[in-house]
Amino acid sequence: MRSDGATLILGFSSSILRDKQQNEIGKVSTFRDLTHLHEMEEKIKRIDQLAALGGLAAGIAHEIRNPLTSLSGSLQVLRDELDLTEENQKLMDIALGETKRLNNLITDFLLFAQPERGEKKKLDLSSLIEETLDLFIHSPECKQNIQVTKSIAPALFIDGMPATSSRSSGIY
Repeated sequence: MRSDGATLILGFSSSILRDKQQNEIGKVSTFRDLTHLHEMEEKIKRIDQLAALGGLAAGIAHEIRNPLTSLSGSLQVLRDELDLTEENQKLMDIALGETKRLNNLITDFLLFAQPERGEKKKLDLSSLIEETLDLFIHSPECKQNIQVTKSIAPALFIDGMPATSSRSSGIY
């Protein structure tokens, strides 16, 4: 502790001081101020922790978005296919509006959090296309006289970033 109250982190080394006959006549100690180095190490630890927390938060946001998208699509299909009373139509519109609001909130959060990307891996593009087409086929947009014919190569792979969801085929 310095006289002004500041705490220092010190490193030291010590050596035995000998005369010509190799008799110990004393010790020599050298001290070095390592406070700045210690502070830098602590900052790096905090940055690593914040990066990990940001990555975790972004992963959670993606996990929320996946079921939210399914929920929104299902609500749209039900709204368009069911004969709803005016009151139930209003309730359905409120639910759809809220899913849209949550999706926008997640989008804003992901733009803010934007974790560093990991390394690319070999991903099954065929599965991604299959899932995307299935979502589109069951969406209200597809109900308007659109016919979808699938012809997807069974083993189509690309290098990409894996998603965190176990449901997803793995591309951001």
